[in-house]
Amino acid sequence: MKSLRVFLAFIKIRISISVSITTLAGYIFCSGVFESAAFWAALGVFLMASCSSALNELQEMKYDANMDRTKTRPLPMKLYSPLQGASIIVVLFLLASFILYRFTTIDALLLSWFNLFWYNGIYTPMKRFTAFAVVPGSVVGAVPVLIGWAASGGEWYHLNPLVLSFFMFLWQVPHFWLLISKYAADYKNAGFPTMADHFDQEQLSRLVFVWISSTILASLLLVYFQMLSSIAGKSFAVVINLWFWWISYANLLGKEKKPRKVFILINVFMLLLMIIVIIDSLYR
Repeated sequence: MKSLRVFLAFIKIRISISVSITTLAGYIFCSGVFESAAFWAALGVFLMASCSSALNELQEMKYDANMDRTKTRPLPMKLYSPLQGASIIVVLFLLASFILYRFTTIDALLLSWFNLFWYNGIYTPMKRFTAFAVVPGSVVGAVPVLIGWAASGGEWYHLNPLVLSFFMFLWQVPHFWLLISKYAADYKNAGFPTMADHFDQEQLSRLVFVWISSTILASLLLVYFQMLSSIAGKSFAVVINLWFWWISYANLLGKEKKPRKVFILINVFMLLLMIIVIIDSLYR
């Protein structure tokens, strides 16, 4: 049981699951059905995301050891050796690639490889040098929707998946900045530049609120372009957006600033919207 917990921590299980959910949303958004290929697409992306997360831990092992939030991860704790970690990464990559190639489409496979390269080859090194790395890095959160769409046989550069992908891109930025504000001292101890180096808490709260407002507007494009087909789907999307906008305003710009509360709820907001997209597409 302990070995399973170590493995799940190594692949950042919660992040990998959330990525597979957005892939599933992209698949069903295109096809309107849940079928075996949708399961394989979600599983393949889950394994590729697990591979990418584990590779990130290998890349940042010495930095993780200096942060309270990450020092108990498997590599800093020496629960895995670097060689063991690398072996797991290779197996995950090969298994994910096989599943996506065998059960989905070549476009889905190539997009998953692109995401791995962008996260581990571009974003991970970049964030050691600039606090603004999260902006190009947010491409990583936008691609799984396109993978799901491509896996169902659709053209991933179609307007519909690009709109949903654009929402995910914008969502990543305030999500990460809220995380940084929560662990700013931790990141500083590890030598990472943060937004706190450029803005005070008041300025950062305003900046995060602007990005959240932009994210909400992007999600409402699903309603504007009739991508949510049912009245119930459109209504729920509008209500959830208004609720999250008000919560963000009250906790970021109000008298009592609670960015940690917004960090929790921004994840809930994204999950609820993905559920609405999935259910609405199934009943299209």
